[in-house]
Amino acid sequence: MGRPNEFKVAKSFTLGMTEVAWLAEQVKKGDKASKVINKLIRHAIAEEQDKKPPLRWCTECMVNTGRYKNDEGNQFFCEKCEKRDYVLEELYKQYQGRTNHLEKMLDESSKT
Repeated sequence: MGRPNEFKVAKSFTLGMTEVAWLAEQVKKGDKASKVINKLIRHAIAEEQDKKPPLRWCTECMVNTGRYKNDEGNQFFCEKCEKRDYVLEELYKQYQGRTNHLEKMLDESSKT
């Protein structure tokens, strides 16, 4: 009995000098260290899952960049500037609505 084992994040961890120097350069450019690390982790997850984020034009960055979803999976953000992509979110909602509607129609037709 007792609590199940959970993954815990330590408040500190060890990085090599090269990694720290690179991270310091990124922080000097204006990004927070946590933001840089989160972005690296998101890229590693996408690479592991063999999924490349769709390239879309960002009106803030003025370049084609990838998008990533937030933790809830209902908001999309630019990988470069972190601006929220409302148009992609609306397209995603419409697509989800159509697929849900088609699934309901198929379920109803299979019952008859």
